[in-house]
Amino acid sequence: MTQDLSIATADRIQTIRLTRTAKKNALTSAMYAGLREALVAGDASDDVAVHVLLGANGSFSAGSDIAEFLARSQGGVDGGDLSGPIVEFIRRL
Repeated sequence: MTQDLSIATADRIQTIRLTRTAKKNALTSAMYAGLREALVAGDASDDVAVHVLLGANGSFSAGSDIAEFLARSQGGVDGGDLSGPIVEFIRRL
């Protein structure tokens, strides 16, 4: 899990908050992986009936972190694989 996500469950509601406020909650591959993990765990739990995704400090999300996305697309991260954590999160969502 990444420090840029805050996950809490109360009253069968799993709240997943993006907390990378210095970057307007721009999503990194670690955040995509953490989001996917949270959804998988919540779906497997009888204590979770619904997921709520929120941003912190007035921003939901600026989208993907462009610097990391560019590094990935040029082969600098994971050999240029753009699909891994991002696609896994989108499929789970």
